[in-house]
Amino acid sequence: MYEFQEKSLFTMTHNLALKKVITYNIGREREDIRMNIKKMLKNKKGFTLIEIIVVIVILAVLLAVAVPSVLNYLNEADDAKYMAQARGAYISYQAE
Repeated sequence: MYEFQEKSLFTMTHNLALKKVITYNIGREREDIRMNIKKMLKNKKGFTLIEIIVVIVILAVLLAVAVPSVLNYLNEADDAKYMAQARGAYISYQAE
């Protein structure tokens, strides 16, 4: 019975030591992974040339579509203003 207890105690301490080693290794691996992610994020400091060119092209296309329609609206607004002024002048001339 005494030998069984010694083996049992040895096995328990051995298993506990293994658990500590495994836990320590897992903790180290997690820490290494975190450090690698931090390094990757730290090294990425801005945009690549391709990204900037793509954004500029997208903005140019949007401006090419938007500018003519805005200019058309401005011309229509001027026309409406002149028509309102002419109508007002016509009505005031008739009133005299």
